[in-house]
Amino acid sequence: MTVNSTDDNDFAELMASLDRVRAALKSGDYVSLEAETQQQDLLRKKLASKVGAQGIPHVKMQLLQAAASRNQRLIEAARFGIQSAHQRHRDIQETQQNAQTYDRSGRRQKLVQGNDRLEKRS
Repeated sequence: MTVNSTDDNDFAELMASLDRVRAALKSGDYVSLEAETQQQDLLRKKLASKVGAQGIPHVKMQLLQAAASRNQRLIEAARFGIQSAHQRHRDIQETQQNAQTYDRSGRRQKLVQGNDRLEKRS
């Protein structure tokens, strides 16, 4: 079986989906990633079933692998950023909960906050 124009269309759709994932990761639009991932799974299965045992041409496979590797690096960077932000948020909460000061007579006392919101400064 040879790769025909339908297979080329499926390949182009898969590459476009990988590009949309890249754009979503770079812009922080993580909500759209689930739908794109599902779309990619369908396209991969569709392309694999049409191409059959002959497989995807080597050049196209290299392009897919390069795009997928690029996205994997972006996913890892996003995961690291989210974990860092989460840790920073925990550190701020812990600091607020354990903040102490001294009263007029020099005794240590816990600093009581009126609300649990972070102060927003301009």
